[in-house]
Amino acid sequence: MQTTPERQAKLLENLHRYLAEPKGKTPIGVWDKLQPDYTADSIKRINRLLSQMRSMPQGWENRSGAENFLLTLAAYLAEYVVRLTGVNGRWTTHGRFSFDVCAFNPTDLVESCLKTAAPIRLDNLVWQLFSHSHSADCNAMSRYVQDYYRRHRTLPGGLAHADALHAIDFDGSHSSLRRIDAFLEHIRQHDDGILHADTQPKRNLIFLLAFYCAETACLHAGKSHQWLNRRQISETTGSLNNSLAEHAALYTEDGITAPIAMLCAVLDGRGMPVSQWESCLKQPRTHTVSPEEINPDQLAARITDHVIHGRTRDGSRLTDPSYLKELRALTPDYSMDSLQRLDELLYSIRNSRPDFETFIRDSANQQFLHFCACYLAKTVALNTNNTLKMLSYEEIRRQMPDLPCDWYSTYAARIGRQIFFPIGRIGGTLFDEQPESCTDFARMMAQHHTGNLYAVKPNEFGADNIAENLQGLLFQAGSLAAAALYRKQAEPHTIPLPVLYSLAEDGEWYGLQMDLPETEQALSEGFALLDTNPHRHTAQIFLYEGYANLPQERLDAFILEIRSYGGNPLVLHTMLPFTFRSGSLKVHELTLNLLHSSERSEAFALAACLYRGMDAAELPPNRRHWRMHYQALF
Repeated sequence: MQTTPERQAKLLENLHRYLAEPKGKTPIGVWDKLQPDYTADSIKRINRLLSQMRSMPQGWENRSGAENFLLTLAAYLAEYVVRLTGVNGRWTTHGRFSFDVCAFNPTDLVESCLKTAAPIRLDNLVWQLFSHSHSADCNAMSRYVQDYYRRHRTLPGGLAHADALHAIDFDGSHSSLRRIDAFLEHIRQHDDGILHADTQPKRNLIFLLAFYCAETACLHAGKSHQWLNRRQISETTGSLNNSLAEHAALYTEDGITAPIAMLCAVLDGRGMPVSQWESCLKQPRTHTVSPEEINPDQLAARITDHVIHGRTRDGSRLTDPSYLKELRALTPDYSMDSLQRLDELLYSIRNSRPDFETFIRDSANQQFLHFCACYLAKTVALNTNNTLKMLSYEEIRRQMPDLPCDWYSTYAARIGRQIFFPIGRIGGTLFDEQPESCTDFARMMAQHHTGNLYAVKPNEFGADNIAENLQGLLFQAGSLAAAALYRKQAEPHTIPLPVLYSLAEDGEWYGLQMDLPETEQALSEGFALLDTNPHRHTAQIFLYEGYANLPQERLDAFILEIRSYGGNPLVLHTMLPFTFRSGSLKVHELTLNLLHSSERSEAFALAACLYRGMDAAELPPNRRHWRMHYQALF
């Protein structure tokens, strides 16, 4: 069946209008019998109808209105998935309905069910959206996962250790939590790879237990709650993290917790047993999220903001670190000189010969160590033109399987391509016999690991030293970036498909959407075409939404991979970071990573061409639409 997005939207609108009309004024039709109320039972009723239609004499499909009826069924199925999961989608060509992480074809599904005995099944699609989309309704996800497990004793895609799990009654009791603790201890000893969650059955197990244990703990603690998805977490924290641990967060009147991260800590042998989560919820909390419950990127942003600015951007409350007055007196401005002043403070504390065990037991001292470590990582990354990504213990262990679990390995900093343990360096300065100062570490990084990352504000720069064909390429890339920002403002919760733009021999640009079931597949396919250039295009631009691991903060970003294959070759990785705070779009300075150059002047000249293309993009209400939202990063 051929259709268009406009036709599908109109058919669904007509269905809703028909159902809203008072009964008695219109004849009873098939839709009244189907009762399309967006419940699971409505899918059963549709399947029964399709089964009856299969047994009808051939030729019914040629009757008047038959195609509209089937296309309306398809529109209903797409809307059913949207309402159930909370994930918005859009109709594309040939009857496909595309979400942020996958797509399906409800028109083909309806036709297939008419030709075969297979009923309509949406469980796998719904679960893929719940378990991978940033904008899935996690309250609905919690109800879905627990109800599905009670009915089927598994989850779509399978469930790790299902046989052992069947012995536990998910009845909301204290005893069920104690049995889950015993179950977790058993699999911790017998499944070394469970924390990697590298298969769907393992992810499913973590989702099921995290939702159930957190809600049961809230029930017994007398706490009302709601679940936040990744997008809602990012609006609170200012950063969007793609890790499993931050797929959902639990919000109560006392603040936000991360049950998936807490469960992973139990599986790692370091966390509080799930049977004790209730007591944790009953205790008054001194801050919204503890360092153990959040990812290190959030920790770095919060603790440095707390010390330097006196408040965190997401409003979370942190315990004051020890030596707060001395830290602020250092004038922590992320300069190399500030590291020397920090060294002086650390050596003055060292000279008092503090006892390690006594020192780190104090929460204020822990906050002091966290600030020094995060400030060191940020300052070094900023002054060496490197990206910065703070890594959790679980993330590091994927690369270092034998990494011991101790205080110093709680988190790490990936500065450029190198991984370091900043909290270990601060602790070493305080307690080791032969300490390495913060200044020594910064000098070593500047000498051996300088990067090519440049953040450029939208001022007027000269671009005379850039070849004419490259100026045109960058101008086009800037126009595409401005258009992407314009669409993002209109649909902030929709993640666009990656698009590969190619400059053909006729001088025209053509866009190829990477419309594949998984985002990772789409990106992989786009990069393969970008790198191999099989059609020998003069230039290509790969545009997708991702993340910018900047020294100041991890931010959402539109990312442009720009290649020129002609006489003036260019390999450029550039990012346009943005945030949605207080419901409004904020665009930050363009960030470039020159893979084969370290010339700052060249970076500024390239940025000038990109900004000119952004300014010239013909978007309503005026050409410089994106500048309405510009805000310096710091």
